[in-house]
Amino acid sequence: MAEATGGTQDEPAHHHEASVDPADQGYAGVALGVMNAITRNEQATMILNVRNRGTIAGLPDDAVVEVPTLVDANGAHPLSVPAPSLHQLGLMAQVKEVERHAIAAALTGSESEALLAFALHPLVESVPTARALLRGYTAAHPQLAELFGGTPVDAGLAPAGR
Repeated sequence: MAEATGGTQDEPAHHHEASVDPADQGYAGVALGVMNAITRNEQATMILNVRNRGTIAGLPDDAVVEVPTLVDANGAHPLSVPAPSLHQLGLMAQVKEVERHAIAAALTGSESEALLAFALHPLVESVPTARALLRGYTAAHPQLAELFGGTPVDAGLAPAGR
C-alpha cells in the first residue's frame, strides 16, 4: 500500500499521526464525547441511541432510536427529526418488533420468540428460512440451545409448507 503513494513499507511517503478526534475513534470516541459534554457542560451534537419519547412519530415512546442528540451537563436530548415516510415507518416498526422478540427470547429462553424474531425480519423470506437460520445458530452456538432448554424450534408457528 505504501508503494502506491511513492514510499516503501519500511518508509511510507506520508507520515500520519494518530487522530485525537473522538469521531475517528469509533464507539470509544463516542463514549468519550458524551462524557466530555456532560462533565464539562460543553454542548455537543452526536448521533446516539436514545429512548424515542416522541422523537420519531409512529414508533413507541420506549423504542430505542438512533438520532441526532444534543448532549450537555443535563444529559442527552434527542433533536427533532423529519417524519419518516409510511414506507420508512413501516420498516422501522417491523425491525423494532423483531428486536422486541429477540429480547424476549434472550430474557425468557423462549425459542419460539427467537423464531418469531427471525421470521418477522424483513430480510428473511419465509418461516422455513427462519427455522433454518435458528437451527444454524443453535448448532453453531451451544449456549443458545442451552438457553432454549430443548424447546422445539417449531413451537408457536405453523409447520413448514402451510
